[in-house]
Amino acid sequence: MNNSIFEYFAELAKSDLTYTQKSGRYQIQKNQEKKIPDDIILKMNLSKKDSLLEIGCGLGNLIIPLAKKTKNVTGIDHHIIIEKLEERFNSKKIKLISGNFLNTKIKKKFNKILIYGVIHCLKNKKQLKKFILKAISILESDGTILIGDIPNIDKKKRFTNTNKGKIFEKKWKKIRKHELSLQIKEFDNLIIINDRLIIDLVKDLRQRGLNVFVLPQNKNLPFSHTREDILIKND
Repeated sequence: MNNSIFEYFAELAKSDLTYTQKSGRYQIQKNQEKKIPDDIILKMNLSKKDSLLEIGCGLGNLIIPLAKKTKNVTGIDHHIIIEKLEERFNSKKIKLISGNFLNTKIKKKFNKILIYGVIHCLKNKKQLKKFILKAISILESDGTILIGDIPNIDKKKRFTNTNKGKIFEKKWKKIRKHELSLQIKEFDNLIIINDRLIIDLVKDLRQRGLNVFVLPQNKNLPFSHTREDILIKND
């Protein structure tokens, strides 16, 4: 993961912004954000039998509600973020690990792994491949990985070129004028995700014997017009 973006979200965690804004979303998306856990539960088929790892758990906007639906959960993120999450929520069902996933040894295996709103913070395709293969290496047989909230620039272009998209863009620009701007320098020089990258990723993982599916996002989710999910099943 790009160190500057990793540190940026750690600093954001110490700010006076809302938990929604600290997760990289706009405050006006708060109600939409609350619908994300149910979408994850459905796509991953989460149950009380599952041991879930969330890579890049942030301040708990997802891991806290998901803990109620699983046997146990583990989250990994920057040590500052983990400290803030521990202040916000403390439960025996949640184990927290401080560190960058790429550089942290994970001894345990999980049957469900969640990577949500994370991979676009990586540097390049090489780092993306390393990240995903490491996640697969700690996935149990018959396990599932959901790589969620993937910003696809080609999907965004398709949407903004439609009449509906053009109307939405005009309204969106007016609405977010008073919101925190996410267009910051830390997002420069990161991986560019498009149709080609997603197709190549799916092809590569399938050649490794995994079942991989590209899933649409529910229209009620924060960035559904421009993002999609990838489901990986080790069965």
